[in-house]
Amino acid sequence: MLKGIQKALFGLTTGFTKLTLKLMGVKFGKNLTAFLVTTIESPQNVTIGNNVWMSKNVALYAANGITIGNDVVIAKDVSFISADHGFKDKSKKINQQGMETSASPITIGNDVWIGEKAIILKAVNVGGGAVIGAGAVVTKDVPAYAVVAGNPAKIIAYRQ
Repeated sequence: MLKGIQKALFGLTTGFTKLTLKLMGVKFGKNLTAFLVTTIESPQNVTIGNNVWMSKNVALYAANGITIGNDVVIAKDVSFISADHGFKDKSKKINQQGMETSASPITIGNDVWIGEKAIILKAVNVGGGAVIGAGAVVTKDVPAYAVVAGNPAKIIAYRQ
């Protein structure tokens, strides 16, 4: 009986999240499994492919766009940050400088696994088949099938 209740709650949670994403303007493909996404900024700039699993507390700051490919697994507490706060003009307070919008979007290829508490920063392209280790801070492009970890993320292996 407990498994039945868990399955029902799972269905309600993912169904509610998908409905919320759709109402917000997020574009997503078939078979999205998404738990409670905590933050979506600029949802119209988010595109999610088919067969994607998003755990809870995923933050999508999509001022400059975020594209997530097919067959991607995203663990909990992952952040995607596609822009920075402006800070260069010292004659203005930081909170008056808005967001920098000159950065390129974040692109995640197909068949990627992003570990818990990873942070993917602006203008990063993650190649297909890559693995992002838990807690990694990704500041540069990740080649296809690379396994990266650390802060900043560095290649530690390649999938065979």
